[in-house]
Amino acid sequence: MSTTAEIEKRDLCDTCMQIQDLDLLLGYDEPIKHHRSWTLLCQSAESRCKLCNAFVHCQDMMRSSDSRDSLSRNFDEHMSWPDTQLTLRPHGINSLFILQQKALFHHPYRDVANVWFELCPKADDPLEAIFTARAVELSSQSDKCLDLLQTWIKKCKEEHPLCSWTADHILPTRVIDVGSESEDPFLFESNGARGEWLTLSHCWGGGTPLQTTSRTLDIHKSSITMDSLPETFRDAILLTRLLGY
Repeated sequence: MSTTAEIEKRDLCDTCMQIQDLDLLLGYDEPIKHHRSWTLLCQSAESRCKLCNAFVHCQDMMRSSDSRDSLSRNFDEHMSWPDTQLTLRPHGINSLFILQQKALFHHPYRDVANVWFELCPKADDPLEAIFTARAVELSSQSDKCLDLLQTWIKKCKEEHPLCSWTADHILPTRVIDVGSESEDPFLFESNGARGEWLTLSHCWGGGTPLQTTSRTLDIHKSSITMDSLPETFRDAILLTRLLGY
């Protein structure tokens, strides 16, 4: 969401226009009353409102991640108001909000509208002082991502004494030499060598797509082709190169 002056009125329905009132939006005492039903919200999305359309799209994505069918666009058409009333309120921190049918939330019906979303200001927007969330970059190698990483590393070096950044640390027993555009990464056995390194912290998930074993040790010490690496590892290697490590 951008500043109020930059939101074009034609892009929002009258109900969504309320969100431009920050006092109303950020008020924890009383939520914003949105559309009177999910059916009406979906009709607004089909008409012209970009925000209502985003809510519908977000609800579809949430249900898809749980392997559920999309929420019917008129599931509450024959239910009574105010049970079907949608409300919008902040949740926890100022960037996170929830749009829900609170009266139906504990209803035996499984199908109720319940959308969690964040408001992400554009760069240099005054709303950055209020909303801390930022839009996800399409590429982790964008200038914005690299600038952010450099900022974090600089802050860590200057303000985190226990991290002890120095080029004179003994390297871990084995590290990945990230190579270059013309050279594949490879496994480096440090044998007491010293230097700086970056660490990738991630969740392995259900499997381990690439492992160094006694059988693959010599192969990996020679080369680990980028094609054999999961996307997370490839991104980490490319970013490490761009950061100069």
